[in-house]
Amino acid sequence: MRLSTHPHFHLERRGAVKIRAKFGLIWVPATIELQQALDGIWRLPGKQAVPSRYAHLVISETTGRPYKEDHFRHEFARIRDLAGLPAGLLYMDLRRTAVLNLARSSCTVPEIGSITGHSFKAITQILEVYLPRHTELAKSGIVKLEQRRAAIELNRCRGRRGSVSA
Repeated sequence: MRLSTHPHFHLERRGAVKIRAKFGLIWVPATIELQQALDGIWRLPGKQAVPSRYAHLVISETTGRPYKEDHFRHEFARIRDLAGLPAGLLYMDLRRTAVLNLARSSCTVPEIGSITGHSFKAITQILEVYLPRHTELAKSGIVKLEQRRAAIELNRCRGRRGSVSA
C-alpha cells in the first residue's frame, strides 16, 4: 500500500499535488517524504507509470493498480491492527491528525485549510475537540505576544507608528 487516496488529487508537476478544494483547484507543495514516495511509484519495475492527470495515490504494491474502496478499508484495518493502533482508528482520522500536526507546527487556520481541504469551521472544530491545551502552547502564545509588543515599542521609539498594527 502506498500513500493516501483522495478522488480530488492530481499529479501534474513534480514537487506539488493539485487538490480540488471547495472553491477550485489549488497546488499544495509535496513534503519531502511524499515526493520520495511519489518518485518511487514512477519507478516501480515492470509497472506502467500512473497517468499524471488522474493519479491514484493509494495503489497496491503487488498489482500496481488502485485499491477498491472496500478492499482498502480492510487492508487499512489489517495494518492498523498489526501496528497495535486502536481498533476504532479510521483512515480519515489521519486527515484530522494532519490538522493537529499542522497546528502544532504553528500553521494558521487558512494555511491548514489550504493543505487539507477542510473548511475553517471544520478545522476549528477539530482543534477544539482534539488539541488539548497545554503548557507548551501557552508558552508559545506568550512568546508571540511579547514579540509583538516589543515590535510595537521598537516602532514607537523609531517614530514609525502604524507600521505594526495594534
